[in-house]
Amino acid sequence: MPVVPALMSIGDSLFNGVRSLTINEPLARMSAPRMIAHRMGWTFDHPAYPREVLFNMEDFLRGVRLGESPSTIQSRLLGIIRSNARAWWPRGGAHNGAWIRKKDFHNIAIAQSTVADLYTATAKKQKARIENLISAIENSASLDITTISSLYFSINSSFVLNPSGAADLDDLSAIDMVCLRKPKRLLISAGANNGCLDAIFSCRYGKADADKIKGLADEFEELGKRLNSVDPTGSVSEVYVASLPKPRTVANLVSKTYGEVVRCRYFQRYVSDLPLPGSYGTDGETIKKFDDDALAANQEIKNTLSRVFRGKRSIEMIDLYR
Repeated sequence: MPVVPALMSIGDSLFNGVRSLTINEPLARMSAPRMIAHRMGWTFDHPAYPREVLFNMEDFLRGVRLGESPSTIQSRLLGIIRSNARAWWPRGGAHNGAWIRKKDFHNIAIAQSTVADLYTATAKKQKARIENLISAIENSASLDITTISSLYFSINSSFVLNPSGAADLDDLSAIDMVCLRKPKRLLISAGANNGCLDAIFSCRYGKADADKIKGLADEFEELGKRLNSVDPTGSVSEVYVASLPKPRTVANLVSKTYGEVVRCRYFQRYVSDLPLPGSYGTDGETIKKFDDDALAANQEIKNTLSRVFRGKRSIEMIDLYR
């Protein structure tokens, strides 16, 4: 019988090991779940990526030459993305997702994942999207961020969930994989992609963003129920969930006025430090509401999972807010 893992992890980029938009084997090896397992002396198989997913952004930026035009930089990056994508997925899908012999990993956190993705995204669904996404990028003369992000997620998901292309794993989601292996402990990092990061990077926070954050508990409830339904005896006995961070502490949110003295812990006006398309500014009262909503969501997630798991498994929140 397979050895029962001491620890598994699911979630988004925080646990995937992404740094500067980049994920590869060395970064996956340095991910937080893997370092925890290493420190505890537990066997922990991290994703053994055969290459980075689409690009190594740090290496690319180091290669940008002084005086190089934006159009030339964009063209070079687009070429790298096209070449890397075809290395993952040859024209026609010749490998059909059979990249390495290793059948599964203990860390199945995937960058860009929402909470719902943890119980809906499967390798089969994502592999079905790859060819069309690559074709769209090959036929585009510019960097289509939406299409590139979608391809990044599809390749990363397909590999992490089913690296060998095994037929019996193709229809399994991340939570299904956990239920299959039944580790003693499960680490979860999810929720930031449910509107929180979009609001932080655009520096605007409205009703739609607030509604997404308030809806997090419902998605975590469904995740918990999925775990209960396949593991009713509580073999996965300990669940640890990383909380949402305090939005105002993210480095991207800065004062509009250089050198402004902070009063009552909030600036009068915030702007995005990254000049991204669609970036706005907002006032300190709105950012405070953002913080308060994130804190309330953290508590509601804990309350919801405590209710769902009662009598089956313990739940602890990893406090990233304070």
